[in-house]
Amino acid sequence: MSKLELIASLAALAGVYLTSRKLSLGWIVGTLGSVLYAVLFMEGKLYAESALQLIYAALGIRGWMLWKHEKAFQMLPIT
Repeated sequence: MSKLELIASLAALAGVYLTSRKLSLGWIVGTLGSVLYAVLFMEGKLYAESALQLIYAALGIRGWMLWKHEKAFQMLPIT
């Protein structure tokens, strides 16, 4: 396992943990993990997997932006 892969894995795990604790930092750390995985997959010439990780990173940024402005959205009760 390369250092890049180790850091990407730890960032992804930390992102999930932080998000499960309802901390917006989890989105940023998870996005960092996706970007690092994209670089790793590009080095391995796995272009489709790299593109998928970039999509995940874009969704992570969008999730962080929405979470940051969470008070602007009214949550509907589940019935």
